[in-house]
Amino acid sequence: MEERFGRQLAITGRMVRDRFDGCLNAHGASLTTWAVLRSAEHEEGLSQRELASRMSIESPTHVSWPVLLTLTPLACISGAALGLTFGTRFEPRTVPIMFGVVVIPLTFLGCVYYSWVALTPVKVAGISWLKILVLVNPLVYMNEGFRAALTSANHMSPLAVYGVLTGFALLFLYFGINGFKKRVLS
Repeated sequence: MEERFGRQLAITGRMVRDRFDGCLNAHGASLTTWAVLRSAEHEEGLSQRELASRMSIESPTHVSWPVLLTLTPLACISGAALGLTFGTRFEPRTVPIMFGVVVIPLTFLGCVYYSWVALTPVKVAGISWLKILVLVNPLVYMNEGFRAALTSANHMSPLAVYGVLTGFALLFLYFGINGFKKRVLS
């Protein structure tokens, strides 16, 4: 008898929840949205952090403002310099080939989808060859820097990030500006 009652209660609860979700979805909302708005309505002045805490939502974001505010302009300059260098070194008709040969490998090996530290287990003869190989990619340093600025996950040393990213920025600015001069002045 108890099993039937428990099963019936679970089925009824699921039906009520589904019906409630259907009504909310008809108005472009969800159960989570309703819970957030209901909590916010009953206690004015709640910060986003307090609201998330009361709803038992834990955020993986940990912002290091000094790193974020200094890394962002450096990453922008590095990215612009890299784009200027590529733009002046490749002929316009070869841009589609450049995406396949340069941009896609830069992205996939740029620690966008994984951290640099996560490459340690990829070894041949006891050497983390991929972890060493990707160090020639400027995106590794940008992504590891933002990982350091925005998460508490393991990441590359910020000192290494700033040093190498500054070097890449200067190198690509030099090549990009010289390439631009050659294209414009010739």
